[in-house]
Amino acid sequence: MIDADDEPNYLMCALRELLPLATGYGRLLLAYDRELDADYRLLDRVLSQFGARVSRVVVTRVPIDGRSQSTRHGGWQRYTLGALIRRFLPAYGEADFRLGLRLYLIAGLGKGGDRSFDLDHLRRQLDRARQLRERTGAGAGGDAGELRRFLAGLAARPGYVDPYRLTSDLLARHKRVPREPLIQAVYS
Repeated sequence: MIDADDEPNYLMCALRELLPLATGYGRLLLAYDRELDADYRLLDRVLSQFGARVSRVVVTRVPIDGRSQSTRHGGWQRYTLGALIRRFLPAYGEADFRLGLRLYLIAGLGKGGDRSFDLDHLRRQLDRARQLRERTGAGAGGDAGELRRFLAGLAARPGYVDPYRLTSDLLARHKRVPREPLIQAVYS
């Protein structure tokens, strides 16, 4: 974490914030850009030495206009959360916006990271969220016990459910999913 010239790695700031949390939670999830893999492996090792249970998830950059590049190159201003809120929240309301954005970021963009951010596709996911919430609100429920069993069936390892798989199941039309408690507990 500190090099031969006594210069701290930039992750020391993250460590300063995460170390107090190391044992206060069942698991810490580190989400990071693929280019930072070596640094986050180091952060994982250090946090683990202090008793943290750590999981790491590589998050690929979302291309904008077909290009995946650092934010310092610009072109991302229309896609900030603030810009999306100003554009879509008045028409969809908070609950549909939150669910629709999650559906878009997980299922709409998928795992590959090769699709460019698309405001029309986001709008379709917001419409889908509204429809899903309307159907769910009409009694397509389930209870907390059913939700726990459902999530346990998806868990690849204790405490971790792949968000892409979970979201795909939520959106599946012909699969028994406890949608109402799932949306309330996970997507709200």
